[in-house]
Amino acid sequence: MSGLVPAVSAGPWTKRFAVVGQPIAHSRSPEIFAALSRASGIPLSYERLELAPDEFAFAFADARENFDGWNVTAPHKERALAKADVSSDDARLVGAANVVTFRDGEAYAANTDVGGVISLLRKSNIDPAGSVVTLLGAGGAARSTVVALVQMGAKRIVVANRTLERARALVDDLRAAAGATELAIGDPVASHIVINATSNGAAVVDAVGACLPGGWCVDLQYRPSDTPFVLAARAAGRNAVSGAHMLVAQAIATFYLWYGDDVRFGRAAEAELTALVEAP
Repeated sequence: MSGLVPAVSAGPWTKRFAVVGQPIAHSRSPEIFAALSRASGIPLSYERLELAPDEFAFAFADARENFDGWNVTAPHKERALAKADVSSDDARLVGAANVVTFRDGEAYAANTDVGGVISLLRKSNIDPAGSVVTLLGAGGAARSTVVALVQMGAKRIVVANRTLERARALVDDLRAAAGATELAIGDPVASHIVINATSNGAAVVDAVGACLPGGWCVDLQYRPSDTPFVLAARAAGRNAVSGAHMLVAQAIATFYLWYGDDVRFGRAAEAELTALVEAP
């Protein structure tokens, strides 16, 4: 257990949170939530917890009594959903949870990845309604992105992934939820929007060639702000944005889940958090 970050001065009733994953040392979540604490005036305690897969079940059981909430990252998002007593619609659709709230011994799972993608696209004035989208990757981030694009009315999503089996599993799992949005598997196609949901944008930079003139290339990775995928897109004359705002939107949504939305964060707080996320 490490990475306790001071925020507003804590007292005996201060809520206790953590970000859980493996690895976890790189996570900016403690710094982000310390900033949210200062901006809201609400004290909180926030830690980094590195857990191996075989440690997760024991730690989750302990957290029911000793934590108020967790942010959950790889490789534990599916485990968090499975262990929860109650889950949100988005978490069930995606098949993963990245936020758990512990209250009175019960665990409530949510997925803010979907809302984070929607917020990022809206913040950038990217409207997928009626559009063709190429989606790179088939992991958890890609699943959340599919759900977000469906909710925003995308016409067709082509899932391009190195491992065909994972792409097929994603499409099979989400086809029923896609409604009028067509889900397909294949190589990148001419698209209004190309989204990198892989962890290595440098490996998929050639896909920016599928983006139509005037279209957008979106990298869900956020560090550095000019990721290799974003730089390649701009070099090709396409609009491009990284995922920094997505992480900020997720953090704020998580804060509201834990504390309610009586406190509202304005543009100044969002700008401060974005700069913190993008810092080297």
